[in-house]
Amino acid sequence: MSRLARSLLLILIALLGAASFAWLALKRGEPVNAAWLLTAALCTYYIAYRVYSRIIANNIFELDDERATPAVRLNDGRDFTPTNKWIVFGHHFAALADEYYTSPVAYQPPTKIIEPWEPNVTALLDRTNLKWKDLATPGVPIPTPWPKEKFETYSRALQARRAKLRADRRPESEMSALFREERAFDSTLFASAPHAKSIGAFQGANYDANAFYRPAIDCIMFTRDNVPFCPVCSRTIEQVIDSQTR
Repeated sequence: MSRLARSLLLILIALLGAASFAWLALKRGEPVNAAWLLTAALCTYYIAYRVYSRIIANNIFELDDERATPAVRLNDGRDFTPTNKWIVFGHHFAALADEYYTSPVAYQPPTKIIEPWEPNVTALLDRTNLKWKDLATPGVPIPTPWPKEKFETYSRALQARRAKLRADRRPESEMSALFREERAFDSTLFASAPHAKSIGAFQGANYDANAFYRPAIDCIMFTRDNVPFCPVCSRTIEQVIDSQTR
């Protein structure tokens, strides 16, 4: 939409809102259709969103897409790290666990292995009663084989390169290039795996390489790859939505 079209749309919405408020004011004391009140409110919200919020963003907070956030500037892979917004969504909306385990996160390995309460990771204490067995691919081996050693070898080397880039204060463009390289490697490796499309129990999840298992070889909760939520995570999100809407 051109700038002129956006301006005209904004003017029309402002006029519609003003007319709705005028109708409400002139009909004081008489029955008024709720549609006028709803129209006035929606027009007000839209104007506030498009105009007032822009004034706040530009003149008060001075937001700048080119300005690096602390997660980028102080990126140490532990306390500060850029995060996919959908991972945060998975945590806060559906209580999904992190499925990755090669990043140097600030957690110690568990001293006692118990079954996690999160729906997308398991300690596999009972192999015959998999937490998501109703979604498991028929005949899939449990645990499910995947190129774990190749993935971990590459991840360790990449973490070392990442740490050196950060220590040398290299430009963020080099870090971004490293992430793109990682994504390409992971995508190729996982696509060629025998159980790439299967739902099973893939060892390595919840910050631990051995103790916990995840449902799929890849998922938003596992890597930065261009992949969706796995079926187990997707179902959990749907269940949360259904619990609040049905």
